[in-house]
Amino acid sequence: MSRRSIFLVLLAFLPALLSVQGTSAANLSFGVAMQSAAAARQVPLPIVEAVAWVNSRWEWIPQPSVDGGVGPMNIHPYDLELAASLSGHDPALLRTDLSANLDAGAAFLAHYHGSGTDLASWRPAVAMLLGDGAATEVFDALRSGASRVTNEGEAISLTPQSVPAGKAPAALPRSGDYPPANWVAASPANYSSANRPHDWPIDLIVIHDTEGSYASAIAEFQNPAAQSSAHFVVSTGGAITQMVREQDVAWHAGNWDYNTRSVGIEHEGYAWSCCWYTTAQYNSSAGISASICSRFGVPMDRSHVIGHSDVPDPN
Repeated sequence: MSRRSIFLVLLAFLPALLSVQGTSAANLSFGVAMQSAAAARQVPLPIVEAVAWVNSRWEWIPQPSVDGGVGPMNIHPYDLELAASLSGHDPALLRTDLSANLDAGAAFLAHYHGSGTDLASWRPAVAMLLGDGAATEVFDALRSGASRVTNEGEAISLTPQSVPAGKAPAALPRSGDYPPANWVAASPANYSSANRPHDWPIDLIVIHDTEGSYASAIAEFQNPAAQSSAHFVVSTGGAITQMVREQDVAWHAGNWDYNTRSVGIEHEGYAWSCCWYTTAQYNSSAGISASICSRFGVPMDRSHVIGHSDVPDPN
C-alpha cells in the first residue's frame, strides 16, 4: 500500500464532504435531550447515549440512513407508527425533531425491555430497534466509551461501562478476493452475476459513504428488497467486509455502465460529517484500492479512483 493510494481515497471523498452541510435540530442541546428521553422512559442514559453515538455521532442528520432509519435512534419506517404510539408523538415529528426522535426511540426500547436491571439486559431491546449487528456496535461503544465535540460545539462523553462481552461470535470466513476482509454475502437480488474481467473490464474504483453505521450497511445489502450493494464495506475502526465478489457487478453507482466497470467501496459514515472518517478507515480503504489497482491494472489516479459524486447520470 502506498501513500498515493491513501491520497486518492481522500480525494475521492472530497466532493461529497464539501457539498453537504450539517443541519442542527434548532440548536437544542443533544446531551440534555438524551438525558430527558432516558429519564422519561426509564432507560439507562448510557444505552441512549450509545445508540445515538453509533447512529449519528450525536449529530442531527436530516436524511434517512442507508436502511431507511431516521434520527439518532435510527427508527426504521416499519417501526415509526409503534414508536410514535408508544411515545405520543406524531410519526412525522420523529423524522424532524431531535427530542421527539430520542424520546420515541427510548419508549421503543422500554417497550421491548424484559426483566433485569443491568445494562446487558437491554441488548434484546436494542437489537429489536437496530438489528443484531448494530446492537453489537452499541455494546462495543458502551464498553469502550466515546467522546467528541459536536458541530454545535457541545462536548458530550459516554463513560466506559462494565458490560460483559458475552459469547464471542463465530469467526467469519475470509474473502477470496482480498484476504484481509471478512466475507458476508449480499443478497443475490442485489447484484448481477458476471465473470469480470472477461465480461467487462474493471477500470474504476468508486468510493462511497454508507450514510449509516457499518452494521446497518451490511444488513441492508443482505436485504433482498434493498436493490443495492457494494463489493466492500469499511468500518471506522478499519474492519473490512466483502459482500459481492469482484467478478460480479455490484449495484452501487446508480449507473449501469459504471457498475459494470467498477469496484464499489462503502465507508461507514455520513458525507456531511468529518467526524466519522478515521486513519484506520483510510488505511484499510487504501489497501483495498491498491490491491485492485495492482491486480486489474486500474490506473492509480483521480480519473479512475472516483467518488460517487463523480458518476454521471446516477439514478
